[in-house]
Amino acid sequence: MYPSPSSHSDAAQSFVAIGQRLQQLRLDQGLELDQISRRTRISVRHLTAIEAGQRSALPELVYIRSFIRQYAQTLQQDPASFDLSCLETSNASTRGRRFLNPTTGLVSQKMQYLLYGLLVMLVGGGLIYWNNREFQPEPVNSLNQVPVVETGDSPS
Repeated sequence: MYPSPSSHSDAAQSFVAIGQRLQQLRLDQGLELDQISRRTRISVRHLTAIEAGQRSALPELVYIRSFIRQYAQTLQQDPASFDLSCLETSNASTRGRRFLNPTTGLVSQKMQYLLYGLLVMLVGGGLIYWNNREFQPEPVNSLNQVPVVETGDSPS
């Protein structure tokens, strides 16, 4: 069962709070995002998404946890001081729905292209099979066969 909308909202707010805290710590130390990116090897795009609390712009949960821990350690903070339980709740609401667009609830465009490609391959393979199904090549005479020539003499 999926969490209630209010718990999802609370989790989103908690994730935003983590991002704001990391951003404030970074600014207090006078560091730029590109400096953090070089030290952690996390892309500036992902760091910006963490600071903005944009969960949808980030990869899977295991990477987000790692990113936040690395970011906190780079800022000389204890990663355990960040409550990452909000990530569990936000991940549970999307579990099993990876191929659905979160805003419309419909199949994502990438999945549609994948399904269309599969359909084209199946139809193409079926047409090739259908076209070649009646083609039966004639057997080739074996070189080991010697033609039998009948002569008028019969062995008796």
